[in-house]
Amino acid sequence: KLPCDETYFTSDKTVNAYEYIRDHLGYRLELTNSEGTFENGHFHGKAVIRNVGFAHPINPRQVYLVLYNKKGIAYEYPTTVDARTFFPWKEVEIPLEGLLPENAPKGKFYAALWMPDMNESIKYRPEYAITIAEGTKYKILDGRVLNVLK
Repeated sequence: KLPCDETYFTSDKTVNAYEYIRDHLGYRLELTNSEGTFENGHFHGKAVIRNVGFAHPINPRQVYLVLYNKKGIAYEYPTTVDARTFFPWKEVEIPLEGLLPENAPKGKFYAALWMPDMNESIKYRPEYAITIAEGTKYKILDGRVLNVLK
């Protein structure tokens, strides 16, 4: 009778109670919705995160919007959300705003969320960033773990 993410048991793999508890100790984030538009170099959108784990992140973690292109150029924009607010079984809506600088290269940019450790010495070390478990794929770019928005 533990809470259950409806997509967790949909794979062909059989999951036992031990594996379920192992996978949900701590936090387990999923992206339930994301939307956004680019207009004249300005990105405006939102992302909705749900924590289906048994706990929430403990250390302060600023959530960033990162706008990047295929050539690896990236721009970071802090949001007003701290990942410590991702309480179990609650959804958090993250407002996303970013204006590309005037000298940004022309072409297509993509949007992603990045949740690094706030300690400057390890901020750009991917092994310390939060990765979203469901609803997105991630890529690593210059030490950032980018949880790519659709």
